[in-house]
Amino acid sequence: MGFLISAIDFFKNLVVAKRKVVNGEDIKVNYAKIIRKAFGKYIAWAFIVLLLFGTILYGITFAVNEAWEYLTKLTNSTEINVIYDKLANMTEEERLAFEDTIAFVTPEKIMKYIDKERASVPSEIYATKTINDDGNISTEQISVDISALSSQYILPWQLIGAMDIITFNGIDNDNTKVLDASNYAISQFNWATDTTRDETKYWKTWDVVTKVDPKKGTSVVSDGEDDAEEHFYQVKTPLGLLESVNTCFGLYQYEIKRDVVLVDEPYSARQLVEKKLIKTEKVLDHTETVHHSDGTTSTKKHYRTVKYYKSTYTKTRNTLIEDQMVGPTFTFNPTKFIQFLNASEYTVDDLDLLKLCLESMPNTNNILDMLDRIIEGDYGDLDFDFDFDFGAIGGISGAGRIPLFHQWDTRWGGDAYGSSGTIATSGCGPTSAAMVITGLQGDISKLDKNNDGICDPREAAAYSVSHGYRVEGVGTSWDYFADIGKTAGLNVRQYDVSQYKKVYEELKKGNVVIASMGPGHFTSQGHFIVLSHVLEDGKIKVNDPNKEICSTTPWDFESVIVAEARQFWAFDNPNRKSSDFIATGYTAAADECAGGLGITANGTQVIGKDLRHRYIAVDTKVIPMNSIVYIEVPANVRYQTMPDGTVIDMNGYYTAVDTGSAIKGNKIDIYFGTGAGYKELCFAFGRQTVQIYLK
Repeated sequence: MGFLISAIDFFKNLVVAKRKVVNGEDIKVNYAKIIRKAFGKYIAWAFIVLLLFGTILYGITFAVNEAWEYLTKLTNSTEINVIYDKLANMTEEERLAFEDTIAFVTPEKIMKYIDKERASVPSEIYATKTINDDGNISTEQISVDISALSSQYILPWQLIGAMDIITFNGIDNDNTKVLDASNYAISQFNWATDTTRDETKYWKTWDVVTKVDPKKGTSVVSDGEDDAEEHFYQVKTPLGLLESVNTCFGLYQYEIKRDVVLVDEPYSARQLVEKKLIKTEKVLDHTETVHHSDGTTSTKKHYRTVKYYKSTYTKTRNTLIEDQMVGPTFTFNPTKFIQFLNASEYTVDDLDLLKLCLESMPNTNNILDMLDRIIEGDYGDLDFDFDFDFGAIGGISGAGRIPLFHQWDTRWGGDAYGSSGTIATSGCGPTSAAMVITGLQGDISKLDKNNDGICDPREAAAYSVSHGYRVEGVGTSWDYFADIGKTAGLNVRQYDVSQYKKVYEELKKGNVVIASMGPGHFTSQGHFIVLSHVLEDGKIKVNDPNKEICSTTPWDFESVIVAEARQFWAFDNPNRKSSDFIATGYTAAADECAGGLGITANGTQVIGKDLRHRYIAVDTKVIPMNSIVYIEVPANVRYQTMPDGTVIDMNGYYTAVDTGSAIKGNKIDIYFGTGAGYKELCFAFGRQTVQIYLK
């Protein structure tokens, strides 16, 4: 029930806080801004909240807290499994009583939250426990409790749950968009399963034989300590420590310190285990001369009893050696975080709420810093791995459909590519294939081993090696591209350089091309690059997996690319169908936005935003609200110059955020912006027939 607790903590912090300390700086909480952004999609609510801020916050806090108390009292337990079973097996009367008590969320919705929360972190892993008893080794598979290590990474899911309730999305049982998209929040764990806690007990056991003589006292006959063998009993218990965790925020990397000595005792003093009499013997003590009455004498012998004892002694010592986890160090991953926000249908307007949730939780300063940068648009130095247009966040744009992967990216660049070389040194072929397959939304079911929704260079390289396309000392076989393209469900056509005109026609049709290049601008030996699309001036946009500058430079097709090329492969996705739509442009004037006052039908605030943010109004019977679609516009209107002089490529991914009375059937309205110059752009764009690719 972490999501409920997160929501409670959030509201308590919000209500009682007059000031927040963030990264050592005393910052006043901007309640007006928070409320405006949290409840902007409900105009009526906005007015109420502005008037009755404290009352509503306390009311929601009370409601969430009441929900938690009700559930724990209902089941007499705080255990999630117990609560879940109770919710699943409610009678009709219990269900009605529940809904009367907790008005903001249904039993079914809570169960969906719990299912996601359970899935977000593992509870146990299995490893081998080893017992070494004086060289006799036995093993058993045991379940390693890792809940204490993994539970902190439930945070992303708890945030989704808390924000879902905070923004009133949790009220509607059918509103599962956030829930369904939450796989982006599930952390990926890498466990050091060979880590152990080694507890060893050492001992020596020996016998001491003593002679007890009544006349001479006690003496040691023999002491076997010097010859005693050392015995041991060692238990190696698996720990399952974390090496790394990849979350929607970024990578947490731990250092494993091996064989840390926690206990190393000296041998104890000898301890008596057992003492027993082993024999007795009579020893002549003295002789006595006895005088008899008849004048004779005799000798009488006197004996004493000597006892021999055998005492068993032992000495013990203990050692405890344990592998330990140190860290973590955190590396923010902007691409993964943006994917998480987009998949969860959050916008930049929601980030203030997200910040407040994070501020109530430990060890989030790095994430908060990055959130501030994204809110402020200060992310120019961040290495985004996708050239997609992240319209849901705004300001992060890129032309074309094809992501830009670098073979030297630290996430995979150091991985071996065959028996010689790495992806960084030799993996331009798989990296190019990964860009094409991901950008064309190919079938990655046989390629996506880490289930992150893309085919990355590591996965494409693994396919090349396993299918024999890695040519050691040379690179990647040309036959590789047709094979992996077919595996991904793509059409692949191979062209030699003499067929360059057909290649150019492929690009003009919107298809993507991989080119094998010889010495020249891109390489001194051999290299693969991706020809993404044709630019307005007829030059080619290149995605170069090696040189960044080549990916930002427009290239002449014939004089450079064809002149240096050796072979081409053109790709398209036959399963990615497009339809003709009529497109017009609109602004956020009060009479044009479905929500009014610059607020779209799904609650997105578009004032201050423009074409770069990629918003469209749709008929939700044709394109569901919040869908992300790819749009291709005619060449004569493809490039639009914004009032600030920025040139925007209109081709790209758009998010359905609005509706309109005139938007019926295969018709869309593209949001251009609001203010001076944008209305003229809408008029100039006019009425266009566009191609829309539905995912």
